[in-house]
Amino acid sequence: GAGLAAVWGAEGSGPLLDWLEVSQRHQLEGVAPGVDPGAAWGTVQQDGGLILLDLPDFDSITTAHRTIVERLAGQVDVLVWVVDPQKYADAALHRDFLEPMASHQGVTLVVLNQVDRLGERDVPRVVASLEQILAQDGLTQVKVLPASARTGAGVDRVRESIAQVASARHAATERMLSDVRSAADTLDRDLTEGAGEGTASGEVADVGNPEVRRLSAALAQASGAETVADAVAQSYRLEATARTGWPAVRWLAKVRRDPQNAHVLPVIWTGRLLAAARAILGVSVELRGTPPTQDCIIAAKHQSFLDILAIAHAVPQCAFIMKREVLRVPVMGYYARKAGCIPIDRSRGAEAMSRIITEIEASRADADGLGQLIIYPEGTRTRPGERRKYKHGVGTIQTATGLPVCPVAVNCGMFWPRDGLRVRPGRAVIEFLDPVVPGATSAETVHRVERLVEAASDRLMQEAGFDPDRGQPG
Repeated sequence: GAGLAAVWGAEGSGPLLDWLEVSQRHQLEGVAPGVDPGAAWGTVQQDGGLILLDLPDFDSITTAHRTIVERLAGQVDVLVWVVDPQKYADAALHRDFLEPMASHQGVTLVVLNQVDRLGERDVPRVVASLEQILAQDGLTQVKVLPASARTGAGVDRVRESIAQVASARHAATERMLSDVRSAADTLDRDLTEGAGEGTASGEVADVGNPEVRRLSAALAQASGAETVADAVAQSYRLEATARTGWPAVRWLAKVRRDPQNAHVLPVIWTGRLLAAARAILGVSVELRGTPPTQDCIIAAKHQSFLDILAIAHAVPQCAFIMKREVLRVPVMGYYARKAGCIPIDRSRGAEAMSRIITEIEASRADADGLGQLIIYPEGTRTRPGERRKYKHGVGTIQTATGLPVCPVAVNCGMFWPRDGLRVRPGRAVIEFLDPVVPGATSAETVHRVERLVEAASDRLMQEAGFDPDRGQPG
C-alpha cells in the first residue's frame, strides 16, 4: 500500500522515513548469503547507509497508490523503474514520470523484468525498443538492465548497478559537503577579518567588497541586463518628455530614436546571449535562407531556447503571441507591450483566436506595422525526431489576414536540448524557407507548412548526425 522500506544501517533512518511517510520498515544487517563482500552490493550491505523503497504500482486502480509514487519519486536519490515486456511502453509511465524527470537520468536505472517469458532472440530486441523509447523521453544515457526475479537471471547486475549509483551519490554528497564547509569557513574568515573587537560575535563586517561588485558587474554585462535597463530608462525619459516637457522643445523628443519603438533592443539582447552561448558553451548558429523583413507570420519548428534567440535576432521586428500573464512581469511586460507582442488568454479558445486576429490588424495599421509574428505551430518544444500535430492557428490567421507565412526549419535540439542540461558544442542551423503565400484554405496552409518544416528540419538534423532509426545522434 504505502510503500515498504528495507534498511541497511539504522542510524538516521527513522526521521528520514518519518519524513517520507513510510511506516513499513525492515531492518537488515550484514551481507546476505551468496553475496560477495568485496563487491559493491556487499560493501553497501556491510557498511550500511542504504534504504530501498518498494513503491506501489503507479498504474494501480487505487488512486492513493499513484499519489504515493508521484510524491516519493521526487524525493529519493536513485530511481529504479521496473517494467515488464507487456507494459514497458505504457504511455502513463513515460508521459507522467520518465519524461518529466529526464534531468535525473544520471541517477536513474530501468530494469526490464520477466525476461524469462521472452525467447532468447527476443530479449535484445525488446531491450533496444525500450532504450529507443527512453531516448525519446530524453533519457539518452540510461541503459536497460534485463532481469528475471523468478529465475534470478540478471539480478546480480541490478544489485551492483544500484550499489554503484548509491556509492557514487554518497561520495559526491560528501565532496559537496566538504566544499561547502571549506567555503563557509573561508567566507566567515574573510568577512570578519580585520574588523577589530567590534566583530567578536561573528557579525559580518563588510559584504560590499570589490570582488563581489566586479563579479556582479561582469554577470550583468554578460547577460545584457545593462543594455535592457538603459534602453528601458531612455524610453521612459522620451515618453515622459513627450507628455510633460516644455512645449517649446517637446517636439524634439518625438523625433529622437526610441530604442524600443525602433525594435533595436531585442536584436542587441539576443545578440549578446548568442555570443555568450558561442563563447561559453561552444554553440554557434548558422543562418540559411533569407529572413523576412516585411509583415508576415513566421511558423517555426521549436526545439530549444536557442531557436527563439536565433530567430528573434535574425529578423528586424520580431513579435510573439504570449500568455497575458507576462504583461504583469516588471520590465519584460513593459517591453512586450512596446514591441507589439500579442497577449492572449489561452483558456478562451475561439475567443482568443478572434482577439489575436483583431490585435494583428490593429498592429498592421500602426506606423511601425506588425513586423514578423513568430508562431510555433506544434504548440511546444519537441525533441529531435519527435513530431506533434500542427495546430490550425497559423492557417486561420493567414486566411483572416492575408499575410504570407514564412516556414522556418531548425536543428537546435541536437545541440541545445529542450531541458537545456546537456549542451553539445557545435553549429546549429536555422533555415528560412520560401514563404507560403495566401490563397489556399486554412487546412491546406497548415498541411503545406508542416510538410515543408518537417522535411527541412529532418534534413538539418541528419546533417548534424541524427540517426532516425535510433532517434538520437549517431
